[in-house]
This record gives sequence, C-alpha cells and structure tokens, in this order.
Amino acid sequence: MTNRSISPARPALLPWAVLIAILAVLVGASVGIMADAPYNDDFAYLTSVRWLHEAGVLKFTNWQYMTLVTQTALGGLWTFFFGYSVHALRILTLVIWAVGTVALVQALRSDNWVKTLILLSAAALSPMALVLATSFMTDIYYWALIIVAMTLFASGLETDRRAVLIASWVVLFLAVFVRQVALPVAVAFVIADLLKNGFSRSVLVRSVLPLALIALAYALSVKLAAATIGLPRDFTDSTAAISHMLRDLMMLKLGALRPFFNACILTSVYVGLFFIPLFLAGLVGMIRLPYPRLTAAGTIALGALLFVCLALLVKQPLPSAGNLINLYGLGPRSDWRELGSSVPPVWWAVTVLASLSGAFLVTAILCEIASILLTGGWRALRGQWRPLMFLVAAVLGNAPLMVGYAAWFDRHLLALLAMLGIGCLSLLRFAPVSAPRTAVPVVPALLGILLSILLLHDFGAWQRATLQGYAALQAHGIAASQVDGGFEISNHVLHAAARADQPAPDVLHLEVRSRPCQVTDLETTRAGGAIAGIVPIERWLPIGPAAVSYRCGEFTGPDVPRAAAVAH
Repeated sequence: MTNRSISPARPALLPWAVLIAILAVLVGASVGIMADAPYNDDFAYLTSVRWLHEAGVLKFTNWQYMTLVTQTALGGLWTFFFGYSVHALRILTLVIWAVGTVALVQALRSDNWVKTLILLSAAALSPMALVLATSFMTDIYYWALIIVAMTLFASGLETDRRAVLIASWVVLFLAVFVRQVALPVAVAFVIADLLKNGFSRSVLVRSVLPLALIALAYALSVKLAAATIGLPRDFTDSTAAISHMLRDLMMLKLGALRPFFNACILTSVYVGLFFIPLFLAGLVGMIRLPYPRLTAAGTIALGALLFVCLALLVKQPLPSAGNLINLYGLGPRSDWRELGSSVPPVWWAVTVLASLSGAFLVTAILCEIASILLTGGWRALRGQWRPLMFLVAAVLGNAPLMVGYAAWFDRHLLALLAMLGIGCLSLLRFAPVSAPRTAVPVVPALLGILLSILLLHDFGAWQRATLQGYAALQAHGIAASQVDGGFEISNHVLHAAARADQPAPDVLHLEVRSRPCQVTDLETTRAGGAIAGIVPIERWLPIGPAAVSYRCGEFTGPDVPRAAAVAH
C-alpha cells in the first residue's frame, strides 16, 4: 500500500472562492422571484429579529425551542445597517452560505477538482442547500459555523497556532447558540487532539477545558434566559424528550432502539442519494480501493439490506414525490398512495441506486480504516486524525437528531453530509483516469446542481403563488384558519400580526396539517350566495407518465379539512 501523506496538498482556493461568489450572486438573483414573506418555520426566527429591530426586545416565539441567540444577533446586526425585510435577511443567509461553502473547500484541502465538485454538489449545491440558503432557517447558520469551526481547529492543531485554536472555539460557541447538537460535535475536537498528540496536559488545556467551559456557559445561559426573557414552553419539553430517548437508547430499550434503527436506514439512503456521484466514481474505478472485492461484496449485501428494510419500513420507494421536490424538509410530505398514482419504475431505480450508494459509502470507509490499521497499525491511523475528526463529528452530531426526528426533517442532514463528505473524501484516494471515466461522476454532479437551481426557481414561484392564493381567499372573505394552505399561509399571517408588546404567538396550536406545492387555481362552491367551500389546486412537477395535481381538500368553516388526492 502506498504511504499516505498526513498533510495533503493545499488546493488553489482562490478560483473556487471566485466561483462560489459568482454562484452566490446568481442564487441571490432568484430571491426577487419570491414573495417578501416567510417560507415556513423561519417565520418564528424572522419574528424575533423584527422584534429586536423594531422594539429592541429579545424574546422568542413558542416555536423556537432552540436558543437561536447567534442567529437573532446576526439578524439584528444586519438589519441595523440594511433595515428589516425578509429579503434582506435572505441575503444575509446567502452570505453565510458562501462563507460555509468556501470553508468546505478549505476543509477538504484536495487538489483533485473531482473530489471538490462531488463534495459541493452533495453538501452545498443540492436543492436542499440552495433553498435553505435563501431562507432564514437555522440549518445554513449551524452548517456554516460548525464547518468553519472544524476547519479552524484542524488548521490550528496542525500548525500549533494558539490564535487559530481560540478562534475555532469561539466559532463553535456561536454554533452551540444556534443548535445545541454542536456540543457533541465538540467531543470530536478532543478525540482529534488525542489522536494527534496523545494524552497530555496540553490536550486538557487546548481541548477539554474549552469544551467544559462552553458546556457550562450554555447551561448557565439557559438558566439566565429562563429567569429574564423567559424561554418558550416547548424548549424544556423537547430537550427533555430527546434526553430521555438518548438515555433509553444507551440502556438498549426497545422503544428507543426501533426508531433509532429506522433513522439509521433512512439516513443511510438519504446520504446515498446525495453521494451517487461518489458511488459512480467507485464503480468506474476512479477510487483506489484497498479491498475492491470485499468493498463490492459489502456494498451489494448492505445495499440489499437497506433496500429491503426501507421497503418494509415505509412500504414505498424513497424519495417519494414530496421528497424529490422538497429535499430540504419543507413543503408536502405526500406519498404515492395519497397522490392516487402508481409508482413510476424510475423511482424504484432511484431507490436501489441510493441504497447501493449509501452502502458503498459505509463499506468504503470501513475498508479504508481497516487497511490503514492492518498495514500501518495504530500509529498510521493516528496520522489520519483530520478525516477521522470529521467522521466522528458526523456520527456524534447527528445521533441526537436521529433519535428525536429520525430523517423526517431531511434538512437536518445538511451538516451530516458536509462532515461525512469531508471525512470520506479525505480518506479515499482517487486515481488519475481518462476523461471518459471522469465524466461518469462529474456529469451527474453537474446535472444535480442544474436541478438544484431549477427547483429553487420553482420553489420561489410556488411561495409567491401560495401567498397570492391566500390574498384571493381574503377577497372572498375566507380566513386563514379555514384554509388548508399549510405553514406557508398560517405562519405568514402570524409573522405579520405578531407584535413585540403582545404575548408570543402559541403556534403549536395554530398550525394546520398539510402543505401545498403551488397554488395555481382556486375552486369555490357557493350555497345561497355565500361561499360554502374552497379547493386550492396545486401543481406538481411532471414526475411520471403524466403530471399529477393534488387537491388540498374542501373547507366548510374552521373545521380541519379532509385531504383528498386525485390524479389527472
């Protein structure tokens, strides 16, 4: 086996940074397509920034059971200079996305442009990433801060520069105050330091002490917030629920093991879906696998197991129609039975390919680690502390979300995709190959980026059309509470009406259940001159032999609507 370089070649970062800046401008141009209104859950985060900007009051809605201090502070600082608007805060998110994307390239540190392209297509330029980059959701802020923190820590640990290490812990501190799951990610910092330098007093000072101080600061901040501005009611409930599930999981209780097992299956297939170009690169021999036959056998066996378990778990191919259009965890979560449509064969092919891709990723990583241990021993494995840090962080940072949410919110996988991609691509060695072979992973990656831009445009048009549909309902005297228009309508109303001098809106009891795709028509029925019901018609992208339209339901007052799906 060829000796590995502990310090990989540094890529030319400037060309990638320029390309990312150009992409950010192009993506930012799509913001004009959207209505100046919240997407979905970000209405709650936007509301906190608006309260801070207009009244100088820091408080949260009941939807915000995460601390979100960092995101609210960044939003308040941005609006101080540029004024408050949803579009202005979308531009802020886009800037944060650009910083995180440059950090991705720097973290990979590969002079192989195919590796970099695969990573960007999966973790920064996917439909999920681009739509979130034009919102005010927490995902991009957490994703960017955690990648910047890990990149700085790896650089500081390698060069032994104290200022860089301190900067990494400061950025991690900011990430914790976006999502608490940054705390288990910080454990990977300690493990990386131990792998590189062994146990010593300097490790305690450099890694263990900062982790303890950040954990203490977070715990004290929760107490302080509860005693001053007050925390949302759901904060304690949600945090306690995940803590109990983690405790049950460690005690191997079946009630926690089953959802965790289901989450592992879903997560593996989702990750495989995003890393199909990497799987194709291995398929055509672009990757120097230490045990190619073992990797192939493991990929087939594990891929078949994932596919069978998935079929038993959700009884349909993944992704479903809603998941394809909404990889970012927003919008409809419909399945084929609700749509009243037969499953196109292409979806089974996509599911099989995603299962094999996820299996290949796991098998290739395990075989590579085994090869390092068998050929160079523990000392050689310690030399790979950098990719191992990202892989450990991917597992530790995603475990609480897998227990609490499984993979239902696939947008929560954004940070996992970044950390897993950096770790895996840093370990795997690409062989120089001919142009035809290079095209096999590159073409799907580029097509995926093109699809991302098209879906971003479609999502922006859908969001504007949804609110236009709501305005049409208002003209007919239909209240938002009577419309099965989803979070997009009800949260827009709450965001517009919420005032800093009023109690925070209790959104937990005001949400409606289903979510639209794009309102293109409104059917109304009248009885005695009065409106008796209304049916918003949504447009789906062509996903099979024929386009599918989805009727939200018929409404006759404030009752919860009955969903009905029909195929046209």
